[in-house]
Amino acid sequence: MLYLYKGDIEMKIRASWIGTFILCAVLYFGVFHGFSDLSIFFNSNALILVFGGTFAVMMLSYPVSLLSDLFDFVVYGFFLKKQNNTVDVVTNLLQVIHHIQTKPDQLEKIHTSHVFIAEGVRLTRNSEMDADDIYDVMNSMKESFYKKYSEDAKVMTNISKFPPALGLLGASTGMISMMTSLGKGGTEAIGGAMAVALTATFWGIAVANFIFLPLADYANRLAEEDLFLRDCITESFVMNREGRN
Repeated sequence: MLYLYKGDIEMKIRASWIGTFILCAVLYFGVFHGFSDLSIFFNSNALILVFGGTFAVMMLSYPVSLLSDLFDFVVYGFFLKKQNNTVDVVTNLLQVIHHIQTKPDQLEKIHTSHVFIAEGVRLTRNSEMDADDIYDVMNSMKESFYKKYSEDAKVMTNISKFPPALGLLGASTGMISMMTSLGKGGTEAIGGAMAVALTATFWGIAVANFIFLPLADYANRLAEEDLFLRDCITESFVMNREGRN
């Protein structure tokens, strides 16, 4: 995980915060603005059921180490946008290849911040490895990285199923409470019970569609971008070993 997200913070940091601000504005003016009493949306039962229930199911479904990686992705990969800039990586790659071709006896002096480029340099220093060997090793590593990074998107997509289901559970609980009050003749409690039921459903749908699904799409795009970069790096070192320009 850290290889994909560590690097200089780019100007793209603003996009996440702007998107978050717009989302809050949409929720306020599209949902909350028309209600005189907003406390109904922050009903403790609904919030505990959706957020607490989602966290509990996550703990039951995935190991703590994987959830820790997801937390790093959200903080460093989404909000802080700590990731390798494609242009910077390609520029550094060209500089490294140029150094290898012009100063083959000084490979130990090559320094790079990208771990995959550093691995290519290490393999190049091994004179016993031909182009096919370098390709096999780097391609296997590339696929391993891609599989690991794609896992984030799959986990986020899987987690997005939990909040709506828990919201429906809250709706069922509210309906049961409403029917109980109706049987006792407490018609005044029907509206409140129904409101609580729909609040749980609201938060379940909102959390899934405004948090987990966008994060899943973003993680999948980062994995594809990283795969493209590693393809470029692999091909460059293979061509260099073959003596091609």
